[in-house]
Amino acid sequence: MAKKRRRTAAELASAAKTAPKISVSSERSGWEWTVHLARHQPFKATLTVVAVSLAPAFGWLWVHPLIGLAAGAFLLGAVSEFLFPVRYRVTKEGAEAVGFLFRRSLSWRQVKRISLSPDGLRLSPYPSPTPLESFRGLTLRWTGDERTLQQLLHFCERRIAAERATPPTAAKR
Repeated sequence: MAKKRRRTAAELASAAKTAPKISVSSERSGWEWTVHLARHQPFKATLTVVAVSLAPAFGWLWVHPLIGLAAGAFLLGAVSEFLFPVRYRVTKEGAEAVGFLFRRSLSWRQVKRISLSPDGLRLSPYPSPTPLESFRGLTLRWTGDERTLQQLLHFCERRIAAERATPPTAAKR
C-alpha cells in the first residue's frame, strides 16, 4: 500500500481556493457540488483542447470530412468530463453526475460497495472489485477538504444501510 503524501501549505491554500461550491441544504436532503477538472490543470486542459481541435482537422484533410467530424465528436465525448464542469448530486434516492455529454446515476439499492479513492468516492454495483465497475459504477469526484469528504462518505454509507434495511416494494403492474 502506498504511503499517503502530506500536502504542503501552498497545496492546501490552493485547494481551499478551488474547493467545490457545496450546497448542502441539510443532511437529510442531500449534497450538491460542481467540479471542473480542467480548471485545476490548465496545462493539460490546453493540450486537450489542441488535440481535440487538431484531430478532426487532420481527419477532414487526409481522409474524409465525415471521418473528421466523427473523430472530433468521439474525442469530445471522451474528454468531456475533464473539459467541462460536472455537477454531482447525492440525495436520499441515490447519486448522480451530470456533465456536458453525459448523465450517470445510481440508486442506493444498486450500490453494493463504496470506496474512498484519491479523487473522491467510488460507488460500485458490484460487491467486490472488478474491471466492469469503471463502466457501471459512479465516481463522485471531490477537490475539497478531506473532512467534508469523510462527512459525505458517512452520509452515503448511512443511505446505503437505510436502503438495505427497508424491504423492497412490490412491483407495480
